[in-house]
Amino acid sequence: MKKNYNIVLTVDEKDLSNFKKKELEIVDIIEIRLDLLSVKFIKTKLEKKINNLKKPVIFTIRKQKDSSLKSLEKISAETVFEILDKYNSRTNFLDIELNSESNFEKYPNSKFSKIYSFHDFKNTIS
Repeated sequence: MKKNYNIVLTVDEKDLSNFKKKELEIVDIIEIRLDLLSVKFIKTKLEKKINNLKKPVIFTIRKQKDSSLKSLEKISAETVFEILDKYNSRTNFLDIELNSESNFEKYPNSKFSKIYSFHDFKNTIS
């Protein structure tokens, strides 16, 4: 029976550094929180890590107000675009926060599929 859902695993730098192949077997898509990665990791290790995953990826950058986790450091649009250039296809996704400006919206010639999300930790639906 074909499943009609996808399992998404959200990861940070520590997760990407410590994956075991068996852990990824049930996961369909990897959400990479770029705001939870260091610039050094992005520039030196991220491409190899993504290629080893062999899964579609969702690129996400959350602002502090939209996350319960603290960003490691500010990442320039240039650094973000460098990694996006390597994975610009419809099989991968950009997660764009609706309530704040995103560098993803400025990315030229995007082929990415898009996810629009909204986070409000003060007024959640009950």
